[in-house]
Amino acid sequence: MKILIAEDDAVVRTVLRQLVLQLGEEPILAVDGDQAWELQQEHHCGAVISDWVMPKCDGLELLARIRAHDSGHGYTYFILLTAHDEPSAVEKALAAGVDDHLSKPVQRAELMARIAVARRIVALHQDLGDRNRQLAEANRRMRRDLAAAASAQKALLPGALPEHPGLVLGWRYQPCEECAGDLLSVQRIDAHRIGMFLFDVSGHGVASALMAVQVARVLAALMITATAPLAVAQALNATFYSPGSLRFVTLVYGVLDLRTWRLELVSAGHPAPMLRRAAGAMESQEIVAHPLGLFPAELAQFTTWDVALEPGDRLLFVSDGVLEATGYPEHNLTNPSEAFGADRLEHIWQATGTVSVEDALTSVMDELAGWRGRGRLDDDIT
Repeated sequence: MKILIAEDDAVVRTVLRQLVLQLGEEPILAVDGDQAWELQQEHHCGAVISDWVMPKCDGLELLARIRAHDSGHGYTYFILLTAHDEPSAVEKALAAGVDDHLSKPVQRAELMARIAVARRIVALHQDLGDRNRQLAEANRRMRRDLAAAASAQKALLPGALPEHPGLVLGWRYQPCEECAGDLLSVQRIDAHRIGMFLFDVSGHGVASALMAVQVARVLAALMITATAPLAVAQALNATFYSPGSLRFVTLVYGVLDLRTWRLELVSAGHPAPMLRRAAGAMESQEIVAHPLGLFPAELAQFTTWDVALEPGDRLLFVSDGVLEATGYPEHNLTNPSEAFGADRLEHIWQATGTVSVEDALTSVMDELAGWRGRGRLDDDIT
């Protein structure tokens, strides 16, 4: 380890140099504080032995410069030489950031003990700095990978929505983290049918997002090959069922026949869609069903719902992140953890029947944001 010796007395400087050499360390000599500061910037010595009283720049001023410099160059162990051991002087030195002090004349045993401590402290700081740099690099790579994963996941969201006379489609998507467990899609199955789904993988983060991508890919293929929504749910369950696993997927999937305006739905433990009839009446279907992936084929049960749509009808699909969003305490002081809930959502959806679909979805998101206030988003909103 390089040790900087800042001492204006030539005799003391020579003695300290010999002692440092005997301890197996490399001495760097300075005759005053200014020269010591220049040499420290050049050599980045792990320890400094400095006289308190020196011309141009005293020991404490040198210490202040070094401490300001340390933030980007590792830690420097600073030993201050004093001509006396008065408690007030020692207290002042320690308060300024000195690591240790020695009284003149310096004894070999005392210096050996201080240098041994300096070695350990400097080594610990170097190790800590290395670990922090490794963590920073790992964090940088992780954020880069998360951003790439989020970008890939967003590519699965609907781009240009299918168009058909008399049909208006819209969607909103707000993940609570970089990667989400929710996904949705609307796509043509053939010339006469449109398939639409919204699903929610349990949990959050990368694991849920990776499973969401898998589910979306399998589901997109099943939409083409399976004829009925119930068959799609059963096939998905068979694909993702794993005995003993606690990860699951809730799903609502529907097929709309554009010739008859008949919508055939299946739910796997997902919140029920809300249908607002043109005249304002609200309809829904009680969902008593199992999520995908928890039960084998012979035990898994799913709910189906056939709906005949009329001009002016509107159907809303949501994830549980909407219904379970916690309200800001100002909304309810007696129950600050109250959820947004199906009743509140139904009221909003019913009241937006006379505006455009885009404006209606915006109203839902605005009401939800107002309900949450400054509260943290704990789940994806779809």
